[in-house]
Amino acid sequence: MADTIDKHVLSTSQQEETSEKPENGGEDEEEEMEEGEGEESSSSDDDDLEDSAIEELESQISSNPYEYNCHIELIKLLRKVGELDRLRQANQRMSDLFPLTAELWLDWIKDEISLVATPDDREKVLELFEKAVQDYVSPDVWLEYCQFSIGGIGTAEGTEKARQVFEQAITAVGLHVARGNEVWEVYREFENALLRSMQMQQGATVSSEDKKITDQLERVSAIFRRQLSVPLMDMEETYQEYVSWLSEPVSQNVKQRYAKAVAKLKNCHPHEQQLLKAEPPNHEVYRAYLEYEKSEGNPARIQCLYERALTDNCLQIELWKDYTKYLDAKLQIKSVVLPVYARAVRNCPWSSELWVGYLVDLERYQQPHSTITETFEKALSAGFSSATEYLQLWQTHIDYLRRRIDWSSEHEEELSQLRTTLDRAGEHLATYFSTDGDPTCSLQQYSARMEAKHCSNMEAARTQWNEIMALGHGNQAQMWLEYFNLERSYGDPKHCRKILHRAITAVSDYPECLFEALINFEREEGTFETWEGALKRVETQMVRVNAMRAKQATKDEQNAVKEANRKPAAAKLKGKQRVPDDRREDRNSKAVKRKHPDDRPKKAVTFLAAGDSPKSQDGADVFKMPLPPPPQQPTSVTSPTRSPGGQQGPTPPKQAKASPAPPKKTKVEEPYSQSQPGVRWGPPPKERPSPHNSSKDHLTVFVKNLVYEMTEKKIRNIFVECGEIAEVRMVQNYSHQFRGYCYVEFKEESSVEKALEMDRQFVEGRPMYVDRSVDRSTEEAKKKFQYDMKMEKNKLFVSGLPRSATDEQLQKLFGQYGKVTNIRIVTYRSGVPKGLAYVDFEQEADAARALVGVDQTVMEGFTINVAISNPPTRKPKKEEGASEVKESPYPPKSLGAKGVVGPRGKGRTQLSLVPRALQRAPVPKSQGPKTVGKQEGVTSQVTEGVTVGVTEGQPQAKPAGRMSNADFAKMLLKK
Repeated sequence: MADTIDKHVLSTSQQEETSEKPENGGEDEEEEMEEGEGEESSSSDDDDLEDSAIEELESQISSNPYEYNCHIELIKLLRKVGELDRLRQANQRMSDLFPLTAELWLDWIKDEISLVATPDDREKVLELFEKAVQDYVSPDVWLEYCQFSIGGIGTAEGTEKARQVFEQAITAVGLHVARGNEVWEVYREFENALLRSMQMQQGATVSSEDKKITDQLERVSAIFRRQLSVPLMDMEETYQEYVSWLSEPVSQNVKQRYAKAVAKLKNCHPHEQQLLKAEPPNHEVYRAYLEYEKSEGNPARIQCLYERALTDNCLQIELWKDYTKYLDAKLQIKSVVLPVYARAVRNCPWSSELWVGYLVDLERYQQPHSTITETFEKALSAGFSSATEYLQLWQTHIDYLRRRIDWSSEHEEELSQLRTTLDRAGEHLATYFSTDGDPTCSLQQYSARMEAKHCSNMEAARTQWNEIMALGHGNQAQMWLEYFNLERSYGDPKHCRKILHRAITAVSDYPECLFEALINFEREEGTFETWEGALKRVETQMVRVNAMRAKQATKDEQNAVKEANRKPAAAKLKGKQRVPDDRREDRNSKAVKRKHPDDRPKKAVTFLAAGDSPKSQDGADVFKMPLPPPPQQPTSVTSPTRSPGGQQGPTPPKQAKASPAPPKKTKVEEPYSQSQPGVRWGPPPKERPSPHNSSKDHLTVFVKNLVYEMTEKKIRNIFVECGEIAEVRMVQNYSHQFRGYCYVEFKEESSVEKALEMDRQFVEGRPMYVDRSVDRSTEEAKKKFQYDMKMEKNKLFVSGLPRSATDEQLQKLFGQYGKVTNIRIVTYRSGVPKGLAYVDFEQEADAARALVGVDQTVMEGFTINVAISNPPTRKPKKEEGASEVKESPYPPKSLGAKGVVGPRGKGRTQLSLVPRALQRAPVPKSQGPKTVGKQEGVTSQVTEGVTVGVTEGQPQAKPAGRMSNADFAKMLLKK
């Protein structure tokens, strides 16, 4: 009342000031008129701009209804220009698509309240309040709802309606520790106002026997007592107010309940303080708070806290799943559970688990079939990120349709709907995910069991299983056992026997279980002849299986040996071929002439396989080099011998090292010779700059994937905008040709950050990769994949794009669904697009809307596929020196001669030039040297995988790895 009087006085004073305004003559009036005309013209221009903006926003919304930001902007513009009818339509349209925040609901309701003129208008506002409190539990919305309901207390029905609203508000937010006291206080003030009005009507002093007054006093006192039993902020002030309002001492019962509430508030206070300090998203703080409340075990308080958490974190799927799981397990109240699920799928429509839970609860609480079907169709169009989620959704709905059928009565319509749904599910999964949609054919197995069990249609069941086997499952024993068990249960022995006969010849993983099944079946169902035939079949197939397994075991053993020796052998070879520092310096200081093959001394080496003649089977000469006359006496190599038992003795080593070659001739500044094609003699190479200087890594960037025609001048022009360049170190090969990468050193460290922003910028048609210069040999600096390898719900993976698609096209396509923070088109190193892209959104909800809106869109004749980014796990690179054995049954690819990689990597040729007779697996070191044969006083020993010859009475000769070519040739010719 005092506020109303103050406003009235203020209004009166403003009117008096207006009336006392001095009259300044006609000139002032003319100036005011001119200013008014100018304002009107500018206002009309603004109106035109606003109208065009409104039309543009409505056009965008009509083309894409899920553009959240366009809805917000349109509502603001319509409210600004005062288009109330169109504003109401815009609010309603947005409410149908999205849950509205408390601020949006309050703005809409205030607009409608300003138009209330009849009781019908008032009822419409009340309906809006009912919708508003269903989206989120907001104390602000409930307080406004209570205030509006007080306006209808002119009648007895209005008073009761207001009390009902207050009780609903107490149920919803009365346990809100931070703001629940606001609703309690408004409720008390409402009942106190009614009490005062009763007292004024009956007189200032009224007898205590007056029943209405007594009831009202009890009602106010009851509200006090209820509030004091709930832990709320500022409850000490409420207690003091109750003591002063009460005309008698506070009862002991009220004091005890108040003390318990205060103690409870002390326990809640740390959690409330954490919520005040935490910045959004604060769902982790709420989780700790919820764990505490669950330990206390008060369902009403737990539900209230869940609602608070979801109001602040409405897009946290795990929070919604925890809430619905708690309601399903503890409350199981239809009026509570189903609305929560409906809100959950409106806030997080991309979660298949929420949709599945919603469908299950709709069936649990026996909702109409039309409601369940409509909900399923909404879920199917929600846009999930994986085939597994769609498969789970289809299975849930199919289970529901199967449970609807009463097999003991007429069920043709329900059965037809179930069959149609099964066919539709298979087509849907195959269309969008191919064989990954249902890898185990679970839906077809489901259909086959249903046809066999309930419809007695084994022909349809066999057709389904034949299709399953044709899809690539014919080599799996488990699938054949499923088929056999179905036929055994609902079919006939003839088809059972046929299935098992097919299975034992097709299975490759666990055939023993099928062998056993066939023998047991013939023992139980067959005759002596069929049982005996089954034994023969099993015996035949077992021979095949054992041979196959033995062959595979041999391959695995060979692969294990090769893998175990590959890296140590490569490291040893690399160490042996290391060039001394003095020879490196000599290389740079002088031009070394490379020998032409015709000028080199002829080496006596012939490469033949064991047991082969100098000519191949077709008569052609084998790969052969001229041999010198054999030496008089072999010293360090023994020829293949025969042991006393008639078996072949040890074979020569794999390779013999050539005798020292004469020093290479050098020739300085010799011109190009036509007689020696491929050999060019020129001036000494210029001294190349060091490609990497680790002391200046903080000032250097590493640039790669450049064209080979790139020059230092071009590179300087590319990075000139980043800052002053100190040096460009172009990495070249020994022919002084650019290798496609370089180091760019800046004078200031800030220039490095600017240069890194140029990563993947196209230069002469190729993406240029820019990275920090680091020592790659250290463990910390090893190359790591720069993008996350986990599911990112705000990032979309787009495939099927035309190669001509640009960033601008994708920005225009996806930008209408929300703010796009980054677009990355995937290209080959050559710069040619792969037809793939990643689109990052600022909000997960925008990404979900874009997934639904853009998936299967056609761009330039290409159908685009969109999914949530969830890349497969990248296999970690094996560390150097770590020994491992491949699990693959297939032998590894050849690594060239001796199966190792040389110091310059894998060679171009993959031919192994070591005779097969010399390829022997090494003996483990633990076994030590072992004598393997004797001939003419020579003992052959195997030492660490190398065969050497030892002449009796003489010192041990050099290992086979150091033999001369002449000795190696003599060994072969002697055989």
